[in-house]
Amino acid sequence: MTREHFPYMTDVAVEFVSTEDLIAQNPLDNTNNGSTCSFKVYDPGKDQLTRFAQPTSETLIAVTDPSAFEVGDQVEITLANGNIHTSTVVGIDDDMEWIQIAGGLPSATDTDARVRVLLGTEVTMDEFGTARIGSKEYGFRGTLAASHPVHVLDQEFNIEIKFVGAPGGGLDALDLICGVIKPRGECR
Repeated sequence: MTREHFPYMTDVAVEFVSTEDLIAQNPLDNTNNGSTCSFKVYDPGKDQLTRFAQPTSETLIAVTDPSAFEVGDQVEITLANGNIHTSTVVGIDDDMEWIQIAGGLPSATDTDARVRVLLGTEVTMDEFGTARIGSKEYGFRGTLAASHPVHVLDQEFNIEIKFVGAPGGGLDALDLICGVIKPRGECR
């Protein structure tokens, strides 16, 4: 994860270079059939846990600190089956220590399941350079547009990258040797 302060209202380039599958000893090559690379942006101040297991269809989610959320926040909730459910906060009760989400959970959660606020939509990353292990001239690049909701002066946030390998190929371990986040035009 990376925490950065970005310049206000500018496009920001996000690059992950020299990316490598450590176990397979291969560079992460996006040209493989079906491979994708993307990242999401999260608010680190709104990363909470469920206080106990929540059943399927539940809309009231008991969290460790409901005051961290606001009505309208887009939240991701980790389900017991490992899937992520995305919903919107429609209500908050600090006394009862829950948030209310739109619609119900598609399946149950465990105790201490992660509930966090997603800022904007997932950003697709494009491959650049030639896939070689350790090459600083190879990796993935995406852009946080000036219109992305993370562009609030001095707001901290987390970036989480996701590489999905070709069907049946699977990714064993991801190593990001160097992450670069700079205003557009300053990369390379």
